[in-house]
Amino acid sequence: MHRLICAFIVVAAAAPAMAAPVTLDGDRWQQLSSVGRATFALPDVRDADRHGAADRWDIAGPAGGDCEDKALFARAALIEKGWPASSLRLALVWTETHEYHAVLTIDVVRRGEPATYVIDSRFAWVVGWDMLTRFGYRWDRRQSAQGPGWIRIAQP
Repeated sequence: MHRLICAFIVVAAAAPAMAAPVTLDGDRWQQLSSVGRATFALPDVRDADRHGAADRWDIAGPAGGDCEDKALFARAALIEKGWPASSLRLALVWTETHEYHAVLTIDVVRRGEPATYVIDSRFAWVVGWDMLTRFGYRWDRRQSAQGPGWIRIAQP
């Protein structure tokens, strides 16, 4: 676990500047959906096969990557579309099949209320945080909004 977190800090060491919350409108939803589909379409490639290493966090390219590489790909793609880095945070979860997994969380304002959506390389669509919780995900930790550190998520 420690190696995962340290590796992430190397990839995204700069603390995201705090920006005004993103209002989720039709255009922003299309951007999220497009990036979610592109993330899902990337081939699954283990780090051992791609880099010859047990675990390495890198932005996935057309050749694909594993879950954290794909989450970093989604983050980079949204930043390229103008999304503020402060609204895009990685999270580590235990899936419904008890696999440790990385996803990208997106904090927005929807209909005047704060909401968190998730781009998960296991799905072709963007899903809500609550939906994945109901699906059986157990949230372990999430990147801090104030920097590259991680915050453990309390379980209900």
